[in-house]
Amino acid sequence: MHKKENWNFGVYENDKSIVTSFVDENDHVHKFQYVITEDRLLLRAIFINEFDVERTKDIMVLSSHLNSLLAFGIVRVNVMDNYVEVAFSENLLIYHLFPGEIHNDIATHFRITIDCYWAFTHLLNSGDDPVFVFAEFMKRQSSGNQE
Repeated sequence: MHKKENWNFGVYENDKSIVTSFVDENDHVHKFQYVITEDRLLLRAIFINEFDVERTKDIMVLSSHLNSLLAFGIVRVNVMDNYVEVAFSENLLIYHLFPGEIHNDIATHFRITIDCYWAFTHLLNSGDDPVFVFAEFMKRQSSGNQE
């Protein structure tokens, strides 16, 4: 699929993974990793590579609010290495039975990652309370505003 779409990517056979990157409308590069486990495909995207430990509580609160909305994937906060990611896992059988589903899942994962990136960068740059950032996120979602 990556070759067919002419995307930049790397294949790591020992890890059974593909790493690719996409550029958003603000020219920020987002790296995505697709890993095959025994019977699942894991989609991961770390969108905050590191954060100030002092902001951990705010980051956890915002991730909790976002997770309450998500029907696809989960926002995970790694407090040991101070990064935030969006992850999704699906049974490989689904992709064998419905080949187009992998395209849908990758596209959905990308959109959710971009939305979460906006929310967390807004939180970290503005210093606003996570509840207010979440409220603004909800407004953006309902109005379709993806600035």
